[in-house]
Amino acid sequence: MKALADDFDAHGVAVIEKVRTERPHDYLKIIVAVLPRRMEIEDAFADKPPHKMTDDELEAIIWKTQRQLEAMGVEQPLSQDDLAQAKARRLERGDRE
Repeated sequence: MKALADDFDAHGVAVIEKVRTERPHDYLKIIVAVLPRRMEIEDAFADKPPHKMTDDELEAIIWKTQRQLEAMGVEQPLSQDDLAQAKARRLERGDRE
């Protein structure tokens, strides 16, 4: 791992620039691979947690996130696990089913 880190320190920026300009499709694949699979809304909106947002605010966040993912060529359908976790969080807060 140290050798990899050293190599990245020495050549990382130049390689990233080269891949970005010469192989943009691969560049986007790398970006998608290193970004977290899930984006927590709380991280982006720490001042107002999702369960305190209006439907319009949540819809705007969803729409904007979908556009950003589409622009990166990412398709991430919701899994059954994603839905189950969302339901569990809602029930923990005492929201109705």
